[in-house]
Amino acid sequence: MAKRHGGVALRDAPAGASPRIDDAARIVLQLAVMSRPRTFAISGDECVAALRRLGFDVRRLERGRTILHRSGHLVVVPDELALTPSVLDGLLDEVDLSYESFLRLLEEAETEPELAALDALSS
Repeated sequence: MAKRHGGVALRDAPAGASPRIDDAARIVLQLAVMSRPRTFAISGDECVAALRRLGFDVRRLERGRTILHRSGHLVVVPDELALTPSVLDGLLDEVDLSYESFLRLLEEAETEPELAALDALSS
């Protein structure tokens, strides 16, 4: 009989054994996804503007990406109309910033999303 944990069914393990590691990883992943705050479409330009408010300076622009610098630390932001959640999460981990703090910086940053470009993508 399968046990349930957080809405995920665990396969029975032999007596005395713990559930398989992939089962545990699946549970952790599902709980992380369920507890993740709502993600908004954030462009590369908006991300750069927010990171500049955090004290990063644009070091250079090259091949569809912006390279920012602060205290010997480099961060590369892709020039995309909408960053994927995994890319945004990676950037925030790199600069040790929570999603909520990033949204506050984004509110303070002067950005103008390219609505015409976004409309063209959706049609």
